[in-house]
Amino acid sequence: MNGPRNSLATLATLVALAALTFPIAALAQNTAAPIVRHTFEESDGGWTVMGTGGKISVTHDAASVKSGKAALQFDYNVNKGDMAALMLLTPDGMLAKAKSFRFAVKSDSGGVLTALLQEHEGGRYIAMFTVPAGKWQQVELAPSDFTLSDDANDPPDPDGKLDLDKVEAFGITDVMQILAQTDNADLEKLFNVKKGQHTLFIDDVVINEEPLTAAIQPDVLDTFARPQVGWFAIGGVSVSQVSGAPLAGRGIQLDYRQSMGKPVAVIRKIQRGTIAGKTGLSVDVASAKPAKLIIQVEEKGGGKYNILVDVPGGKQLKTLAFPFTEFKEADDSHDANGKLDLDQVNQLVIIDGSGLLGMEEGENTLWIGNVKVTAGK
Repeated sequence: MNGPRNSLATLATLVALAALTFPIAALAQNTAAPIVRHTFEESDGGWTVMGTGGKISVTHDAASVKSGKAALQFDYNVNKGDMAALMLLTPDGMLAKAKSFRFAVKSDSGGVLTALLQEHEGGRYIAMFTVPAGKWQQVELAPSDFTLSDDANDPPDPDGKLDLDKVEAFGITDVMQILAQTDNADLEKLFNVKKGQHTLFIDDVVINEEPLTAAIQPDVLDTFARPQVGWFAIGGVSVSQVSGAPLAGRGIQLDYRQSMGKPVAVIRKIQRGTIAGKTGLSVDVASAKPAKLIIQVEEKGGGKYNILVDVPGGKQLKTLAFPFTEFKEADDSHDANGKLDLDQVNQLVIIDGSGLLGMEEGENTLWIGNVKVTAGK
């Protein structure tokens, strides 16, 4: 089981590379005048490309426009040596009062995109989300959705928190560009990297002082209230937002094939320090077929701690709840002190290990919802 976990471990480094200087944008629902509103009907709004192998233009092709008669088109390459980000400069405290970022995006290939807020002489904050291929995806982000990217290649953040008044740029990039730099065929296959030229279309960008309507719930790691999927998947998994049975509310649905030796997983970034002082983790799951799930929390420094649990088939809803004291160090964990430090945890990973453990092969659907941590003695 070391192989898939090592692949997952590489992710933290790759995500850090995404934070070159990529920023983000958004769409509107407002009464107050937005800080930024770009419909691209008249111009490109001042957006630009940072890096190599990319270019922007305004398209009037009706098939590539979300609303109105125009959208921003971003052409880029997924190849070694090319790295480009769609970028908008936001100088002089422009985003100091921003509370919501909304926009629509359409990807020719689908996959994982990264939105980033870059502070002046400060940290890089990222929000990763999954989009389908060839369909418009509405994206809504609050400042709290951005987590500090603090790996080896990232600049330090003096105060360790997002300072919107210091944000000087925001943008969007395709994570597959980063993976294409690795020269690792296994990793590229695991993440389904599609090399070559690709295109993103962006429309209806609005940054607003009005907050998103969904309230933040204490101790909930994902409310699943956003229109976009805030998790990203590996191993050929198709992931989508769902609501209702077999879940008790909102969540995500994973469609994939359980295959011998093939890891499948979804990953959720967590702001470091979010689960400090908590005592346990719980998550609602249901599976069409029996599955062996590995629930894993990972530290910034490479420490990995997990627990293995059997999940019945038949779409039976089951709440998995475990104290953190029951999580055991993974075989491929790299932890200097050999203990789980909750204040250092920066991502949650849910793996279907059925194929790795030699269970019957076949198509499966897994539902995940109600992901939260618990406090108490």
